[in-house]
Amino acid sequence: MAKFNSHAWEIIRDLSEGGQSWTHVVKRKSGPDDAHADETEYVLKRLKNPSRLDRFEREIEATSRLSHANIIRIVDHSLNEGRPYIVTEYCHGGTIANAAPYWRSDPVATLVVFEQILDAVHTAHSHGVLHRDIKPDNIFLKSAIGPPVVGDFGLSIFLESGNRITETQEAVGPRLYMAPELESGRVEHVTPASDVYSLGKLLYWLFTGRVFSREAHREKEWDIKQHWNDPFSPNGDSILEHVNFLLDLMVTQDPNDRRDSANLLILTRQAQALIRRRSHYLSKSIQHECNFCGRGKYYLHSDSDPRKADGFGLKSTAQSSWRIMICNECGHVQLFNFRGQKGWE
Repeated sequence: MAKFNSHAWEIIRDLSEGGQSWTHVVKRKSGPDDAHADETEYVLKRLKNPSRLDRFEREIEATSRLSHANIIRIVDHSLNEGRPYIVTEYCHGGTIANAAPYWRSDPVATLVVFEQILDAVHTAHSHGVLHRDIKPDNIFLKSAIGPPVVGDFGLSIFLESGNRITETQEAVGPRLYMAPELESGRVEHVTPASDVYSLGKLLYWLFTGRVFSREAHREKEWDIKQHWNDPFSPNGDSILEHVNFLLDLMVTQDPNDRRDSANLLILTRQAQALIRRRSHYLSKSIQHECNFCGRGKYYLHSDSDPRKADGFGLKSTAQSSWRIMICNECGHVQLFNFRGQKGWE
């Protein structure tokens, strides 16, 4: 490791060494006239390869544009030839990739962590910054129990310029989190939709600790409902279909089918409220627990069948579309009349 001397920073200890940089915990050096020493710990990152100086410059420019509680804060930097470095706040909880997943015991807590990350990325997008490398290794925790902070903007680009910092043959970001349009490295105009795709993969990882290739979250072995314990259902917790709904709007092959970060913030907050209330997600493929006895599951007794509706004293008309659900344990009945509106699929 190359020696490092600075008039401003004192190395306290080394952190893990990355492929592009050395990192250290540092504190400010105190002068003889300083009344009180600053004992706050920071992280100093030193560039290994001078040919990657452009990434340091991008990280400094991108982060300097942004002021958000969930975006890493740069406190000092130097691009002087021979010793470029960046000093940031020290997130004592490390990366979420290596942290004990305190959020994973509660789906609402998981969505709150995701919302904070999403809000940070939305702020970046609002200021014309695309991250392009969203993954657990680049999300840090200020303490062992959060909050999360988005860092490492070294691969970011700016919307107003569209400049690229990788060769046209070079893909960016981790393969499993990368949007499919970025895999070849040939996309000339990267959009916020690429970050949204990576955010969808991150959301799934926050819930399960796993990541899938391409758009597999609807396949049975990857269905997020399977990864949440529900002793009353072999199919997992149906309430997590609200999370699948979010994934459907992010993890899609076509960038035009992805919602923007502003809309996703609204829907993420809505999903939290729906899960808190144990609100059902209406779908034929999902068995819902009985609202009355709490032990049974509703089964579909009638789907727009006038004869069965008549048996319940319900008048069927051209505008009516009766769906009748009955609990297999206590017989509790749920009635739905869509009156020409779209029902479940």
